Amino acid sequence: MKTAAVICEYNPFHFGHKYQIETMKRNFGSDCRIIAIMSGCFTQRGEPAIFDKYTRAESALRCGCDLVLELPLPFSMSGAEFFARAGVYIADAIGKIDLLFFGSECGELARLQTVARRMTSDEFGQACAEARSKDKGAQTGRLRDEIYRRLWGDEPILSGSNDLLALEYLRALNRFGSAIQPYAIKRVGGEY
Repeated sequence: MKTAAVICEYNPFHFGHKYQIETMKRNFGSDCRIIAIMSGCFTQRGEPAIFDKYTRAESALRCGCDLVLELPLPFSMSGAEFFARAGVYIADAIGKIDLLFFGSECGELARLQTVARRMTSDEFGQACAEARSKDKGAQTGRLRDEIYRRLWGDEPILSGSNDLLALEYLRALNRFGSAIQPYAIKRVGGEY
């Protein structure tokens, strides 16, 4: 029996989330246990959640999750890097998680892993540090995209919000030396 984690907001829980849970169960068996690590009252954009955390957790449990844990407030309101890092840290600390599922616009795990590995490289880090020292007011996302394109060419997966979060999950798994296996599910339908 496998145990999978999903780091989420479920703001609100919708058919895309249900599809993700059904995909986990279909690919790893109906006995696959699913642990949701979910933001509480506030979301990654710093906005209050549409429904309270109890209602969202109940929706997740009714639709196939086995356990819902709360991602602590400072991290649930943080940008993608810290949101992902905290969620992966919790999943890894549990010690019994086999898989980390996440949505992705491209849905290609190998491609995401290549980009994540490049973004974690010393070459990329040094180029970012040099660029920041020259332009202190530059937006981090724009700067990161420009440097990545300069070093490795155009990579459209750097623009999708779910792909950006997926990259941060992969970077966090590498950072912690986690044995959790990542699993990308191609998003279908709208952006959110």
